[in-house]
Amino acid sequence: MQIPRSILLHIDGSAHSSARIPVARTLGDDFDAEVIGQPCMLTELARYPCAVGVAASVESMQELDRECLRKPHAAFIKAAAGSNRLRWAEPLADGPRSFARRALYADLMTLGQRDADDPATGDLPADFPPGVLVDSGRPALILPCAGDGADDALRGRQRYLKVAC
Repeated sequence: MQIPRSILLHIDGSAHSSARIPVARTLGDDFDAEVIGQPCMLTELARYPCAVGVAASVESMQELDRECLRKPHAAFIKAAAGSNRLRWAEPLADGPRSFARRALYADLMTLGQRDADDPATGDLPADFPPGVLVDSGRPALILPCAGDGADDALRGRQRYLKVAC
């Protein structure tokens, strides 16, 4: 089993997104790996393409996209404080597809399970985690939305360390 040297962290607007950051940071520290926080959300324009005809609505949609990124970006910066392993990547234009392409260059992905009770999960297609796995062919740690997925993931890393090392 390959020891990961680069970890691609899925960042979105959901409440569970901030729980993935310390898990990825811990994995980065354990494996001496770079962690790239990649925001991945459907843009307002992708969700409402019929609004393209009105220039003012396009500008307001772009402002909504920027606003949606402010909270996850702030959470990432706070969690990354004091670490030189974590790096923020600017969002890519076509969301989930570009995330899968970027995953081709990562050794491990840290993803979140879709939470149907969280309204912010509308930022992604329902099949995001399995779609990224299939499109990239890369291994992933998927944190569940129920319970304390972060603690479960950190306990699971001990088993991974024993197998990988």
